[in-house]
Amino acid sequence: MSNQAELAFFRRATSTLRPGAPDVFNNVPGHVNWLLRRQPGDQNAGFTINGEVDIQRHRGHRRNIGATYSATSVRKYGPHIDDTLRRFVTKLRVSSQENKVKSTALDLAALIYTAVVDCLGTVTLGPDWPPGLVDDAQVAARHWETGINKWRQLSLCGSLPWLTRFLQAYPGLKPAVAALGRLAVPKPKGYVPIEQTAGQLTKQRASQFFGIGSTDAKKADAEAGDQPECMLEELLRLAARKPEFKPHHATGMATINFIAGRDTTTATAVAALALISSDPAVKARVEAEVRDARNDDGDGIIIIPDLEKCRYTQACIKEAMRVRPALSLSMPRVVPPPSSTNNNNARRSAGAEAGLQLHGHELPPGTVVGVNPAALHLNPAVFGPDAASFRPERWLHDDKDKDKDRALLLLERTSLAWGGGAHACPGRHLAELIVARLVPLLVAEFDVEIARVPRLEDMRSFNYFATLTGVQARLHPRRAGGRG
Repeated sequence: MSNQAELAFFRRATSTLRPGAPDVFNNVPGHVNWLLRRQPGDQNAGFTINGEVDIQRHRGHRRNIGATYSATSVRKYGPHIDDTLRRFVTKLRVSSQENKVKSTALDLAALIYTAVVDCLGTVTLGPDWPPGLVDDAQVAARHWETGINKWRQLSLCGSLPWLTRFLQAYPGLKPAVAALGRLAVPKPKGYVPIEQTAGQLTKQRASQFFGIGSTDAKKADAEAGDQPECMLEELLRLAARKPEFKPHHATGMATINFIAGRDTTTATAVAALALISSDPAVKARVEAEVRDARNDDGDGIIIIPDLEKCRYTQACIKEAMRVRPALSLSMPRVVPPPSSTNNNNARRSAGAEAGLQLHGHELPPGTVVGVNPAALHLNPAVFGPDAASFRPERWLHDDKDKDKDRALLLLERTSLAWGGGAHACPGRHLAELIVARLVPLLVAEFDVEIARVPRLEDMRSFNYFATLTGVQARLHPRRAGGRG
């Protein structure tokens, strides 16, 4: 095999292959029936979305939540996000003035984390309950650091499924394994996981929702059509209307917003800001664009219609997700036996009934295959000879250039930033809404100076979770109104 072929197609473990070539993308992630069969000990009896291995049940869940998590639906929570970010910027301006005197560089990821978690809390549970991390940077830093350590544990257990099953059978050995792999997750004094707090609150809200009046009354209220205050209320109304969508499904989805959304959304915003601010030409163009797209009241919050004017800034965010995807884990599927082949799937390769054929290799049924986003996104065969370069222009649409439009379509279809196939991220549009408002806002309000970017190999998170950890930044407030 050539070196390029070896990069495109390699073995991770026995009967497990992680290819990264474009034709692999077309043959693996989209096949919804090629689900990774978990071992009996791995089965989750509770509600889950992307961990659901029963494809029919998974499709039912996705249909039920589809309207709530659509781009059109989440857009109505834009004002919630704006209010949270106003408070975030106000607090950040004060701390930035203090740090200016001390010339202190801040941990960019921990900083962004405070805003992301508060936005998720406001959208999911209503403006009267943000988690409040924005008001305590030290608490936020502890949460972020603990989250990174948990991702390191997940990376080991995810790469070695047998270890996961072993620890499920012998939980008393978890501390020893964590110590051996230097994967212990120290719990700071007074630390309470955000998902625990969110889970308790969602259950309380659900009890209140279904406990006052009859179910019929709640169903009538759900069908009244008034605007829900938050996403949880929207999901509870859905549970009142649809018997197959249970109350614990609604609370489960609300909690998943925090579990799945906080770290990955933070990683996306950090990558975008770090890459934009590290390139003087890109930075100048983004600054000019967001300056022209600001609100008339000069509060620094860019409303949704104005985001259409920030095409280059949004291209930078897409390019950051390509070059530095939040997750670098493969998305595993099992090559099915001939009897389970879905003949209606037009994308199935010609040799799929006997297994799967890729790069001249025939993979037998039962082989676990997956596509690594980080490898695919840097493949020159898909993204051109400058695949490793940060070039936002590749995402810009051009009505006069049909070839570029075709290339852009390939970019959009090939990106695995949000996953692929039936298990694509259901919270994509909420995360996009937060990042699309947060990044331009920070650029408009602050001159972001990147003080330090560690080598990739020195970043402790670079395994399953690929955020740029250890990035240090100084935020210099612009003049009132963000014009300086």
